[in-house]
Amino acid sequence: MPRLRSLLYPTAFVATLFLLYRSFSSPSATSEHVEQTLSSKTCINVEGFGSCPYFRRARAIAERMSTLEKPDIEATVKEWYQWEWDERKEALQKTITGASNHRTSPFVWLGCNGKVDEFLGGSTDLDGWIQARAKPKEQL
Repeated sequence: MPRLRSLLYPTAFVATLFLLYRSFSSPSATSEHVEQTLSSKTCINVEGFGSCPYFRRARAIAERMSTLEKPDIEATVKEWYQWEWDERKEALQKTITGASNHRTSPFVWLGCNGKVDEFLGGSTDLDGWIQARAKPKEQL
């Protein structure tokens, strides 16, 4: 058993590093590849449990968009412990239109000041939303 554990920990560590690398190296997460075409303030809300790699990826993308790329994007991120997440997930499923069938971490939606304008889904959906509203700089 200790031998198995000694093999499992490095594997989990390498997998986490790979996910972090992929989240920061994707075209949608780098400012040199994307020129966002949004005209007014947009609020991106991300909630999930902290040990979830998809939550960490969505958090990194949303925070990068709000701090480095576009001042008209505001990111609100709420991180939960995994043992709290099931209860919070149920509350989000009930209060966010379109989220009733979403079962995973994170929940990502658009809306400012507590208002929900549009439920996007998870981290992949956030990435798709950003790519759909972006143009490569060469096309501008």
